[in-house]
Amino acid sequence: ALEGARAAAGARQGAGVPLHKVGRRATIGCSASSGSMAAAVSSEEAAAAAAGGGDNGLSVLTETLSTVPVEMFAFDFDLTLTRRHIYNAGVTVEDVESGRAPLQAELPYCDELASILQGITAAEKKWCIVTFGQPNVVRAYLRAMGFPDDQTEVYSPLNDGERYNENKSPPKDKNNILSEIATKEGVEDKRRVFLLDDDGRNVAAARRGGFSASVVERPGLGMSIQLFLRYLSQE
Repeated sequence: ALEGARAAAGARQGAGVPLHKVGRRATIGCSASSGSMAAAVSSEEAAAAAAGGGDNGLSVLTETLSTVPVEMFAFDFDLTLTRRHIYNAGVTVEDVESGRAPLQAELPYCDELASILQGITAAEKKWCIVTFGQPNVVRAYLRAMGFPDDQTEVYSPLNDGERYNENKSPPKDKNNILSEIATKEGVEDKRRVFLLDDDGRNVAAARRGGFSASVVERPGLGMSIQLFLRYLSQE
């Protein structure tokens, strides 16, 4: 039922787990009602203008997002925003800061992703990263994009530098984390929390739990503005 957003996007291409949250929302970048999300994007021109960058592009994106019935955008990190699985690859903060795992190589569409996050904030909505990976590594990439620690939120069952072992495994889904976020942010309607994830199991579980969610079409592709709008249209 979200044909408007789909058409616009097509113009351009577990339980009991402790959560570790950092900071608040970012406002800088890299270099009302429960209506349909489709109504948020009215034309192909709007999507193209948003993807065009600059102040006008950001303004168009902000206007678009202000009409979307979502209060919190929750982004998975590995293979949703990144080219490869950063946790499985063993990337460290030092790798990010030294350039051994450089921002532009690891985050396709980095500039457009920064515009998406800026647009969400400018639309007076909220965003966060919900990952099963190491939060300090995620924060290192966000810092490299220009988002300071005190302006971002990263949720993970892991502590900084911690890895899974025989005594600790990843949760079966992200619903407990999403519920924690909804409670903390005062989002009373779970449908207004929107998860973007490359793992279809997390997406299916989120939908069963009453959240909005969409699976990315190809893990590792990255998050362009056109793809982002397309994913909104698929919920």
